[in-house]
Amino acid sequence: MLKNIRQLLPEGRPPHGFGYGKKAAKEAAYAAQQKRRREKRMVIAAGAASAAAFMTWTLWQNTALMLREISVTDDSIPEAFSGLRIAQISDFHNSVYGEENEKLVRLVKQSSPDLIVVTGDFIDSRRTDTKIAADLIDQIISVAPVYYVAGNHESRIPGEYRELKKSMKAEGVHILQNEAEYIEKGGEKIQIIGVNDPDFCADKTF
Repeated sequence: MLKNIRQLLPEGRPPHGFGYGKKAAKEAAYAAQQKRRREKRMVIAAGAASAAAFMTWTLWQNTALMLREISVTDDSIPEAFSGLRIAQISDFHNSVYGEENEKLVRLVKQSSPDLIVVTGDFIDSRRTDTKIAADLIDQIISVAPVYYVAGNHESRIPGEYRELKKSMKAEGVHILQNEAEYIEKGGEKIQIIGVNDPDFCADKTF
């Protein structure tokens, strides 16, 4: 009778309790272990891919040239400053966009700004080149008045930052280090404030 039952079952698939329980259990355990290993490899591969994608995105974010227009409406803005256009350059990291930064300069000019604000990380502490930053200032200072506030990268390289600051002052840049200036127009005025990055320490001379 046992022989007849086994003949009716697929080869290698005996019913539970007919003499192959231990072997089947071992095979099932091995298969489960292999499945877990495959899943683990998939998770590791997915993690590595995510890390690579994040690094690529971070690199692109720090070097990509993007233009975004934002309109601000507020009743407290004096009438004389209605329609004021401000071009903001942020996180430049002494990058180069075209020969002598012609692409960036062109965008700044096309925006027809009334003033330009450079808001931090104008140079990069990891690959510092103050000449690139200074040359850009030299090209945009004729477009509109330039106001500058430093970022955390400037705080890491005080010597190079002092060199850049000296160069920018010679060009007529308004450097605001925990300072404020008034801008007057049509008998009215607004205040522009520059606050140092928290990484600037009181015991450093900038």
